[in-house]
Amino acid sequence: MLGLVACGGTDPDEEETVVSADEVCEGIFSGSVARVLERSTGGKEFRQHRAAEGVRGTAEAIASLHDAHLVDEWLKADLCRVYRPRSDTSAIEINFDLVQEKALKTSNPSLVPYGLGRKAHADSKVAFLYVQCTSPRLVDSASRPAVIRGELSRYLAPPLPEQEARQANLRLLAAATRALAKSLQCENDAGLPADSLPEPLS
Repeated sequence: MLGLVACGGTDPDEEETVVSADEVCEGIFSGSVARVLERSTGGKEFRQHRAAEGVRGTAEAIASLHDAHLVDEWLKADLCRVYRPRSDTSAIEINFDLVQEKALKTSNPSLVPYGLGRKAHADSKVAFLYVQCTSPRLVDSASRPAVIRGELSRYLAPPLPEQEARQANLRLLAAATRALAKSLQCENDAGLPADSLPEPLS
């Protein structure tokens, strides 16, 4: 729980290891999704800020929040913050929190809805993905499933056409959410396939 954050910054003087798209964020962006990260950031090398929780730490934070009945949008677990080398501005940030079931019924007219998970919507700089998790790691989740919201945000929109940028954001977020679902032992990986190509809802 100590790693839960409301916001965060970076230290540009902090030395961090440069890795490939397939290696950053504990390897959650592999294969074609790693290529999406490269294309949407314009680079092939990255570094991850050490303050990020990682998949396991985020799973532990989400489980603790669920078991304590703490559903609060300000209590976010920071799974990963990715930077290009020699930049103190993040290329992407991904965090997760728990929300109430009623959040699935709300909409944001400024974002495009997609058919992914329980609910998904995105624009070129942000994406949200909601999934439901029933797991032996979550107390009473058979009768009280956890509704997990993932958020991917960018300081700058990727150098892609609008529709491709939205899809890239959701593919990256879906990969991170599936990794979290696996760590939490969510039934059926929270309904997320190994790699999804999100399509806008008509």
